[in-house]
Amino acid sequence: MEPSLQNKIETLINLYNSGRMAETEQSCMKLLKIHPQSVIIYNVLGAVLLGQNKLPEAVKAFNKAIQLKPDFAEAYNNRGNALKNLGQLEAALVSYNKAIEYKPNDAQVFSNRGNVLGQLGQPEAAVQSHKKAISIQPGYAEAYFNLGNALKVLGRFDEAFTALQTASQLKPGNAQIKENLINDLNCYLPETGTRGAYVKAQVDLTSVTPNMSEGCCIENVMVQQLYSQCQGVLNSHGINNKNYSATQIWRGAANQGHDCDQHLFVFETCNIIPEYCFSCYKVQAEPETVVGLFKLLLVFDSLDLPDDNSRKCMVEIRPGISGTYKGLIYCRKLAEAKEISSVLETIAGKKIPEKIPILVKRGCSEFQLAFSEYNQMGSNGQLTMTYNEAWRKQEKNAHKKYISPMNLKVGHTYNHSGFTLRDALIMNNWLDYAVANGDISYRKIIQSC
Repeated sequence: MEPSLQNKIETLINLYNSGRMAETEQSCMKLLKIHPQSVIIYNVLGAVLLGQNKLPEAVKAFNKAIQLKPDFAEAYNNRGNALKNLGQLEAALVSYNKAIEYKPNDAQVFSNRGNVLGQLGQPEAAVQSHKKAISIQPGYAEAYFNLGNALKVLGRFDEAFTALQTASQLKPGNAQIKENLINDLNCYLPETGTRGAYVKAQVDLTSVTPNMSEGCCIENVMVQQLYSQCQGVLNSHGINNKNYSATQIWRGAANQGHDCDQHLFVFETCNIIPEYCFSCYKVQAEPETVVGLFKLLLVFDSLDLPDDNSRKCMVEIRPGISGTYKGLIYCRKLAEAKEISSVLETIAGKKIPEKIPILVKRGCSEFQLAFSEYNQMGSNGQLTMTYNEAWRKQEKNAHKKYISPMNLKVGHTYNHSGFTLRDALIMNNWLDYAVANGDISYRKIIQSC
């Protein structure tokens, strides 16, 4: 490579590494007019386009680099990433295999390949690919993380948790790894392997018992005691909220077939509401204070519903969505939602001194931002908007493009009652939210802690 071209490429790579994608793309295009045979510039251009989610264009750039240099392993790997993001999983696998053919000791390629194998429904092959990545690079935290997710799909939860704990030890500040560990403990307690601080805290939290008696009102002191017990466990194991931002505490059966991630993908991709979501309803309770939210959580924790409906208490952090504190119970029929609404009104009226408004709504709040009529009620008490048949083809195509995340909670359910490490950390996030929003009722919870 001529010295002047090498200097230009070094400048280009520095520009790319600075995150200035648009400038890097422009520089690539200018340089290619002068150096149309530079495989490195085509590879950088592909990486820039991939970073901007211009996926078809990225594939073309990587293809050009490969055409100019058929053994260019890095371009094969990058093309695999672009194809994976396009949902072309088989083609991505072929590209990763080509990268391995020309560079058989690249740990990153084996881990990328493992992720695609998992998405193709080959979890055992995925496990082997991630293990190969680790054998090449023993300190590769991402490979341990991906291995843990692949093992979960196979139901090998103890091994999965051990892999995730190793990933966390290698990258203790990684928020995604921490979140996975905590979320998994919300559903499953490993029986074997090293028991780190998270597992020990989870065990201790199983003994947290709110001081409530049948039929009694939930007083502020009960909330104080609950929070104090949970905070005491966190403190004793040196666990804090750093890098953990979840704000929703779940109860009841997990998912119940809703597959909300896939439906939101359809909505965000096509700006249409999936047909399924027209029969999804929710009972929404809206406490005025964070103290009321804690009390609603105690109600949800012991709420006995025939179908054990998924339910959650949360603070509202989504941009553009109204409200602050919410409790939601998900239902499959309007009649079921109305019945549960009546049950909740009765129980909350007896248990919670502060009156909490309760109403029935349909589906996700994001839908109503795009379609104001989505939750409009007719004079007959029925919701008026129906599914638009013109959307069906778009929805069908979007479902085909959806890639299910590999981190599936196979065989998992949200805990039906009792408190977990995830719950305890989220309680702190609720209080931080209250402070930030000027809700001084938080003092009633922490004053004795």
